[in-house]
Amino acid sequence: MRKLLFLASGIVMALSLCFTAHAQKKSITGKVVDSAGAPVPNVSVRLKSTRSGVSTQENGNFQINAASSDVLIFSNVGFESQEVRIGNRDNISVTLKRTTQALNEVVVTALGIRRSRNSLPYATQQISGADINKTPTTNFVDNLSGKVAGLQITTSNTMGGSNNVILRGMKSLTQNNNALFVVDGVPYDNTNNSTTGASGGYDMGNAISDINPNDIESMSVLKGAAASALYGSRGSNGVILITTRKGSRLNRGLGVTVDFGVTSGIVDNSTMPTYQTQYGQGSGSAGSAQPGNPNSYFYWLPTSFSNGQPIQIVQTDVDQATGPAYDPSLMVYQWDAFSPGNPNFGKATPWKMAPFHKASDYFVTPLTTTTSVFADGGGDRGTFKMGY
Repeated sequence: MRKLLFLASGIVMALSLCFTAHAQKKSITGKVVDSAGAPVPNVSVRLKSTRSGVSTQENGNFQINAASSDVLIFSNVGFESQEVRIGNRDNISVTLKRTTQALNEVVVTALGIRRSRNSLPYATQQISGADINKTPTTNFVDNLSGKVAGLQITTSNTMGGSNNVILRGMKSLTQNNNALFVVDGVPYDNTNNSTTGASGGYDMGNAISDINPNDIESMSVLKGAAASALYGSRGSNGVILITTRKGSRLNRGLGVTVDFGVTSGIVDNSTMPTYQTQYGQGSGSAGSAQPGNPNSYFYWLPTSFSNGQPIQIVQTDVDQATGPAYDPSLMVYQWDAFSPGNPNFGKATPWKMAPFHKASDYFVTPLTTTTSVFADGGGDRGTFKMGY
């Protein structure tokens, strides 16, 4: 009987302690701001004892049920974590300091989730917008070459032409092998819309080249199947996530940024083909080896303006340059001798090379200028950013 009474009293005491602990819970409200006084949204506010918590709203406000003895932990990407003991307070204001830790240790993964690089089970790599814009270009895809392991960029030689972006090699012989681009969570159709035909075609470029490089804040490259699984079959070739710049509340006003870049180049003559200048048009086998022909590399035929006598005619109908060696003292009939109205019509001219121009003479010095103007700002109700 005594054991039953002792057990019943123990249960009653435990229940009374639970009700007492529950009664100590109270509603805690507060606001989280940064060093400049601007509200910080999406800050994790959790109880240190139970790890349950909430997130701050757009205006930085939060509300959570906690006991006076609880400790709140405030944390967010880019800020130093802070612990605050509640005590007798019902309203708590917290100022978070921006972290000095390198931001590139936190990467943007699928669906815009930010995670620590060391916690990811798959291969990923992040590039900052500053690295992309070190060399100003009109197509930022060209600047990815050499910056990402396993990334192969094939660039068109036409202005505004398309680019092939291949991650870790080709995966299909018949389907598209280009990586999927996702800008702020929106997939981009980067299909090559070029046309081909018997008489040539048109390179219409890719849609991703329309993005202003100065709009890019960071770029994450997801290389494996596990990394791109959330994007389905479209991400089987890898995914390149682009996060664009956003407006800032720090200035609480209007800020204007102007970026200007100049890129120039020269023609490298050492990469041009070398042409021989000793032998002229024709070939030995095409010439007429008739008796009396002084040189079998030339045709030996009679014409109307030679009184029926055979003359030496250049093999202008042969697409080769293995004919006779040039000799200015040798007088022969070239193509202009058979063109009525030409000053050399019906006349023999010296067998010498035409005025020679190097291949580099057809090129001009390339010069590209890029100019970008941005205006951004914000206040308590929102932010904005415009760029041209």
